[in-house]
Amino acid sequence: MVLIGRADTVTPATYCETMKAGQSGNGGSKLELVVYPRAPHTFDMPLADRTVLGMRLGYDAEAAADAHRRVSDFLLAALSDAIGRGQRR
Repeated sequence: MVLIGRADTVTPATYCETMKAGQSGNGGSKLELVVYPRAPHTFDMPLADRTVLGMRLGYDAEAAADAHRRVSDFLLAALSDAIGRGQRR
């Protein structure tokens, strides 16, 4: 899972989009990619908007709330699967 902001100048979303587009369709894990349109780097940290060494940093409350929900759901599903596999042994 990759959660990234379109306004991220530190790790541009285009690299992640290229990686996602290059995935083969034959089995294996699929990359889940979410690009938040206005989110800069550090979008999930309640910091003031600023530019440091040419990097745009800031907070996007809407993106942060969605990202936190997605990470919680992802971890819950992964742990539930792991526990389920352990009980079947």
